[in-house]
Order: sequence, then C-alpha cells, then structure tokens
Amino acid sequence: MGVARWLMRGTTAFLFFIAAWLSFSMGVQLNESQGTSVESLVYKPLAKGDLRRAILDSLGRNDKIQSQELSKRLAILSPMDPLPYEVALTVAIDAGEETDANHFAERTLVLQPRSLPARLHLLRVSSRDLKPQQIFKQYERLIELRSLDEQLLSEALVGVFREANDWSPLIRYLEGDPPSGGSIVDQMLAEDQFPVGFNDVMRRYPSKQAAYLRRVFAELGFEAAKSNWHSISDSIEQDQTIVFNPTFQFRSEPPPFNWSIHYDRAEIQSVGGLFISLSGVRDQLIARQIIAAPQGEYRLDTELLGGLPKSTAVLEWRLYCGEEKAPLLRSEMTFGGSPQKQFFMFPVSIPDAGCAYQVLELHARAGKEPMSSRIEVLSVSLDEVVFEGPR
Repeated sequence: MGVARWLMRGTTAFLFFIAAWLSFSMGVQLNESQGTSVESLVYKPLAKGDLRRAILDSLGRNDKIQSQELSKRLAILSPMDPLPYEVALTVAIDAGEETDANHFAERTLVLQPRSLPARLHLLRVSSRDLKPQQIFKQYERLIELRSLDEQLLSEALVGVFREANDWSPLIRYLEGDPPSGGSIVDQMLAEDQFPVGFNDVMRRYPSKQAAYLRRVFAELGFEAAKSNWHSISDSIEQDQTIVFNPTFQFRSEPPPFNWSIHYDRAEIQSVGGLFISLSGVRDQLIARQIIAAPQGEYRLDTELLGGLPKSTAVLEWRLYCGEEKAPLLRSEMTFGGSPQKQFFMFPVSIPDAGCAYQVLELHARAGKEPMSSRIEVLSVSLDEVVFEGPR
C-alpha cells in the first residue's frame, strides 16, 4: 500500500480510535438507567457532554449520518469544541473533498493542536504534494504527541521519500539532528540501498554506526567498511597499531574495528583496561575486533592483572582468517590465584592467501572447579617479528 493511502486510512481510523478511547475513558453510559436511546437524544435538548457521548457512540457504530447531525448541534451549543470539525474532516476525506478536508483540519488544529486526525490528514497531503517543510512539521508534531508508534511514523516518513525517489530533503533534515532522527535512521538502515549522503549522516548518530558498518561489511566487504569507519569516526587519527585501541580506552570509534564487548560482566574502565568478572560456569565470548595484518610472522602480546587458576576458568585469545574463518591461534592464559601482573606472548603466522583481514576474539572457558575471578586485561598487541639475517 502506498504511503499516501496508508496515511489517508490512518486519518479516518484514528478518529474512530479516538472515539473508542474517549468513550471508554469517559465511561460512556448513554442514560441506560433512564431508558434513553441515541435516537431519542437527537430530538431533545442535550448538554455538551451528552452530545459528545452520543457523537462518539454513533462514530463507534460507523453511523456517519447521525454523527454529522449531532455534530452540527454540538457546534451550535459549543463553537469551540473541535469534535464537530474532526467529524466533518472524516466525512470530507471519505467524499474526496480535499479543499473542505484541509479547511476542517486547519480549523480543528486551531481549537485542538493535538488532534490526530487533523495532523495525519495534513501529513498525507503534504507527503503527496512533496512539501518537505510541511511534511517534517506534521511529522514532528505527531512524534511530540506520543500517541502513535514512533517506529510506524518513521517508517511512513521514509516511505514518502522512497516513493518520490528523492532522498535529499530527508538527508538534509537528518543533518539538522532532529529529536527523532535515530528512529528515522533505523528505518533507513533497513532500506535496500543507502541513499547518497547517508555516510555523512551517520557521523551524527554514533549509536547507529556499528549497525551501519556491519551491513556495509556484509554487503561491500572489508575495505569499504574500513573506509567508511574512518570517514564517520570523530578521530582523524590513522591506525598506529594493528590492534586498534590496544589498551582498552574509552574511544568514540565504533565496532567492528574498535572493540565490541559481548559479555555483560565485562567493561572498559575510565582509566583504561578491560575489567572482567568471571563466573567460570560457562564458555563466553567477551570482546571482539576485526584487524588487518599483512602476511608475515607476528607475536600476540597480552598484559593481565589478577588471579586466574586454570581449574576455575581460562581466558583465551582466538584469531581467525576472516575470509576463510580458518583458526590461526588459540591461546590459553592462566596464572596463580593471588592477584598479580602477568605477560603472555604467543607466536602467530598470517598466511599470504585468503587472509586479508582477521577476527580477534577474547573468550572465557569454564573451569573444572568454577569460582568467581576478577581479571583486568591491561593491553594486547600484535607485533610483527622481524628476522635479521647474519651480517
């Protein structure tokens, strides 16, 4: 279904939703105790509250003729009540009388700026006519009302520009950091293709960057993802080491080329270092990063602080060739029970084929005698080993 048709149906549907909600919230009881029917209410003097309840009841029964007649009476009795204009708006939409519908929508908003039917109608019209300023105005007001699902509204907004095949107004809008920008970005991340300029938009939404890069990586490969990672990161610093952020500092650069933490009892500390509280009862992926080491011989160096007897748990680095997912290294790290600093060094060979990038993961394995352990990974680096020949 086209976005415009969805919004048109939504305008009518939400008016009836309002009717049902108000009827419930007001505890509509149409004088049942007095034996008074809705039909009889049409022919006797009514108070404002009675008229509104009767209108809402007729709307709930989809009796538009009666709702119109009652609405006219309410408009005379209470000219500032927005409900008659909402009813007239729905009737005009159903009849295809857009000029009247626009008039009633604007009049409704004068009396009740929170009117969902009026806002939805104006959003539909501005979307059909591709008037970005009006589209975003109505969209933002609907978001502010918090009466509709933000994801659904954002999906409709993205659909407007997808159908128009012109993303530029939405890109400019997102560059202004609107309050609901994150929800719109979520919808755009699900598009078949990213629009031109979307990479620049991602600089403004750090919390969405990891998801963006994962998709670029999956669809376009390592080089494209790494290039985009550099362009959206706040830091202009080029990689100085093969393992990025080797001392586990708070950094703004997103995964997968910075650390992603996968264990809820592991965290990067404010002074640096990765603190891990191990239970020793199950195997667990703790941290992950994608790196790119050229072919050659290397040494993986790790500095730990804490106590980790092998019987309680085992920390293990695993290194894979990313393209082939072939294991290059599995290294166990255990040491005495008393807290101490320990260094570990493991040789690694990077092959010359099928290994343009690698995946470095830190795992914990359960021990035979599980016991709580606290470990801090102070640093990890992958350094090339240079062999000097005889002079």
